[in-house]
Amino acid sequence: PRSTLFPYTTLFRSINSPTLGGAAADSSNLAVVGTWQSNAFTAGNYRVEVFVNAANDPSGHGQGRTFLGAASVVVNQNSNPFAFTLSNPFGLALKGLVLSCTITDSLGNTSEFSNDLTVS
Repeated sequence: PRSTLFPYTTLFRSINSPTLGGAAADSSNLAVVGTWQSNAFTAGNYRVEVFVNAANDPSGHGQGRTFLGAASVVVNQNSNPFAFTLSNPFGLALKGLVLSCTITDSLGNTSEFSNDLTVS
C-alpha cells in the first residue's frame, strides 16, 4: 500500500542514472556532455557530481574513486541533454582516465553511477 508518511512524490525516489556521452580535458578544464531521463519527476535544478577512476569498472559503471567536482543542471520532465565545464585547478592529467557521474535532486535522492567514459 501507498505510504502516507512518505508519498511517492516526495522522499526516497529512485533516480535514473545519467548517461555520459563525451568528455574532453586540457590542463585547465574538463568539458562533460551527457543525457539524463528524469523519471517524470519534478523539473528543476539537479546536481551532477563527476568522479574519475584509473580504469573502467568491470560492471561498466564507475564507482567514484576520486571526486572531481559538481555542476548544476536544469532539467524538465523528458530526456535532458546536459553539458558543462569543470575547472581543473591543479592541472591534473585527465586524458585517458575514466569518468563516471551521479545526479542528485533537491531532496538529496541520488542516482547510481553512470556509464564509464574515457576522457579524450
